[in-house]
Amino acid sequence: MPHIDVAIICLYFVFVTVVGIYISRRMASHSAEDYFLGGRSLPWYLLAISGVAAYVDISGTMLQSSFFYMIGVKGYWVAYRGAVALSLAFLMIFMAKWMRRSEVMTIAEWMQFRFGRGRQGEMARLLCAVSTLVMAIVFVGYFFIGTGKFLSLYLPMSPTMCALLFFTVVTIYTSLGGFNSVVYLDLIQSGFVLTAMGYVGYKAMTIATPVYYSAVNAPSDWLTLFPTTWAVHMPAGYENMQFLGVLVIFWMISMVLQGFAQPYDAWTSQRYFASKDQREGAMVAATWIFLLS
Repeated sequence: MPHIDVAIICLYFVFVTVVGIYISRRMASHSAEDYFLGGRSLPWYLLAISGVAAYVDISGTMLQSSFFYMIGVKGYWVAYRGAVALSLAFLMIFMAKWMRRSEVMTIAEWMQFRFGRGRQGEMARLLCAVSTLVMAIVFVGYFFIGTGKFLSLYLPMSPTMCALLFFTVVTIYTSLGGFNSVVYLDLIQSGFVLTAMGYVGYKAMTIATPVYYSAVNAPSDWLTLFPTTWAVHMPAGYENMQFLGVLVIFWMISMVLQGFAQPYDAWTSQRYFASKDQREGAMVAATWIFLLS
């Protein structure tokens, strides 16, 4: 195991913690609005970059890459499970403006604003709270497993210990600096991600030429985007991927329904509640779509 890998990861952990402490002393100690929404003073492009960074994660990247490996270019369609984010179009057109105009700070306040204080409004708040909690538990487990497996390749620890270390660092800088800390560290992390994307993309295109994807290194239809069957030359145990086409249809329907139901999670909505005004809220969504694409 190269010592340089361990050094880079350790330096990164120290760096984000120091940034969190610095921001906490400079920005996050004035009011609840400063802590949770950055005082609604952050520019729209920083909020959009932060939103994109929040959706570029280790687990999702490994999952998407594994589908490309298993089924070739057809793995692109798996991105419709959420990565394409069709629901953002609804935010760009009208929902983000409505959310910012409400002047609320949390999802609970938004549900009360949208559905009222009566019985129906309370039921809507309850359902939102339960679904958000369930989603948070699922995503934490999803990220915990992916982070542990990835970091254990570089650190001399078990996947569980690696994930615990990572989650501890994230908790420290998030709780210290609040939303400002999250946004500015997302900006820094986006720089790391873009650098890695450029390097890996360059290496991939110089190694994996069309000649490389001949019958020797990949199935003949590896480069086919619209195959006659959705499951060709699948490894043993993946026979059910023949239903991928049906899944794509349902994923797209789900994205449209989620667009009308926005906001359906706390970490997305916070970027729109934190925008300076309703126009900038719409700009957050538009920029988010562009960058995520």
